[in-house]
Amino acid sequence: MISLIWFLLVIFFLIAEVIAPGLTTIWFAGGAVAAMLLSLFQVPIYMQIIFFIEVSFVLLYFTRPLVKKFQQKPKEKTNYEALIGCLAKVIVEIDNEAQTGQVILNGQEWTARTLQENIKIPVDCLVMVEQISGVKLFVSKIENNFSGEVKIDGNVQI
Repeated sequence: MISLIWFLLVIFFLIAEVIAPGLTTIWFAGGAVAAMLLSLFQVPIYMQIIFFIEVSFVLLYFTRPLVKKFQQKPKEKTNYEALIGCLAKVIVEIDNEAQTGQVILNGQEWTARTLQENIKIPVDCLVMVEQISGVKLFVSKIENNFSGEVKIDGNVQI
C-alpha cells in the first residue's frame, strides 16, 4: 500500500514538472522513487520519509546546477540589438532641439537623435549607434582624421 502512495507521488511530481517546466519538481520525483524502492523492502515509513527528503535534496543540490548549465543557450543578438555599435550615415541633419535627424543603416532609414542635447550632426557624417528606443536610434558622431584612424568621442580606434 505504501509503495502505491510513493508511486502516485512519483506520477504527481512528474506531471507537475511537465506543467511547470524549469526543473522544479523532478528532484522530488527521484526522491519518491528511492522511497518507493525502500517500501518494497518493508523499511519503516519514517525511514522512507527521511530517505525521500535526503535523496530529493541531494539530487537538487548536486545535479540542478549541472543541468542548468547545459540548458542555458548562448544569447544571440537579434534584430535591433545587432545594430548597437554599427556605423550609420546621416542623411538629414541631426538636431535634438529641432527634433530632426535621419540616418541610413543597412539600407534602411531611421529617425536619429544624439545622446547629448547641444550637438548637431551635419549630413554625410558617420555616426555610431549607441542606443535604440522604439524606432529611434541614439547616435554619437564619429570623426575621421583621414589617417586611417576613426575618432569616436575622442578615443582613437583603428
